[in-house]
Amino acid sequence: GSQGNFYTEASVYNNVVGDNNSPFFYEMPFTKLHVNRALRRNFGGFDIDGDSLSFELEDPLTNAGITTQYNSPYSKFKPLTVFEPTGVTSPNPNLNPPVGFHLNNQTGALTFTPVTQSEVTVISLVVSEFRKGILIGKIRREMQFWIDILDNNIAHTVSAPEDFCVLAGDTLNFSVLCSDAADTVFGGSVDSLFLTWDNAFVGPSFSVTSGLYESGTIHWDPSSNDARDEPYMLTFRATDNSCPYNLAVQKTVRIKVVDRIYVAPKARFSWSQKGDTSIFSNTTDVALS
Repeated sequence: GSQGNFYTEASVYNNVVGDNNSPFFYEMPFTKLHVNRALRRNFGGFDIDGDSLSFELEDPLTNAGITTQYNSPYSKFKPLTVFEPTGVTSPNPNLNPPVGFHLNNQTGALTFTPVTQSEVTVISLVVSEFRKGILIGKIRREMQFWIDILDNNIAHTVSAPEDFCVLAGDTLNFSVLCSDAADTVFGGSVDSLFLTWDNAFVGPSFSVTSGLYESGTIHWDPSSNDARDEPYMLTFRATDNSCPYNLAVQKTVRIKVVDRIYVAPKARFSWSQKGDTSIFSNTTDVALS
């Protein structure tokens, strides 16, 4: 839209919740992008109370309850010009380069490939906070993106599974892989990649294997104390050594830890009396030890 007022807001439903902390976000709400360079970055975050977060796109506000519209043909679902070739289903964040404009509602990750220089846009991300399935708060993140010329840097990829569900007491292992192979669509140079785990916490271990493209392995033996209703969000970052700007690409993995439920076996016994002696016989289908 054209120039106008900027307004943002946050809501906390204190009638359904006691103590509560605001979410922490992985990224600053502004960034410089480059033409034909894919963006794969997690603008979501995590909550130290263990509350669940969900993310959705909304029109920016100019005042309480008053939204502003994007100039046609843009909208909150496509706020800038992105790579969208004819005949290809859009959005598809899994292609390389990604097609269309995609928000992961569970993680807050944005994926798209800008194609027009000098565009500037504002993206309004509404973050809803849930505790045990009950909405306890909403905040808005207005994020500004601007598009510069191509600097011949390939947008690399970070690969890992999207979701895991693991039982307490079992072992979780998975790998995080990186690649900066030549882009057959836009070209560009190949750079070495460095991998880190952004939001490390006590429990899992993360090891990195060196090389042109670093790779990583997560190992975790969660206990019953780690089980909870909300998933754990692990975010990994691969950074290249391109100059003058080091490009960072993130990948978020959701892990749900479920406690084991032990059900006491139901045994059957018969009873008989012989004089002063009571006799109990195990009549369970499978004798229990």
